[in-house]
Amino acid sequence: MNADMKENEILEIYNKLQQEQLRLMTELKNDMMVDDRDIQKQITQLNTLTLGLLRFRNLKKSIEKKKDN
Repeated sequence: MNADMKENEILEIYNKLQQEQLRLMTELKNDMMVDDRDIQKQITQLNTLTLGLLRFRNLKKSIEKKKDN
């Protein structure tokens, strides 16, 4: 199966992760009976995922540029 991830698919995942991060930040701000450390751990993991996803997108762009030359 040959199904390369396109940039728009990567950005769609990125947006979903960002929405979840914002939701958690709101939850943290409103202090909804959940341990703050657990929310902070989730936010940290989402940061790691979003950063990795952007690096992946940039790597794919770099590879495509090399192919074009």
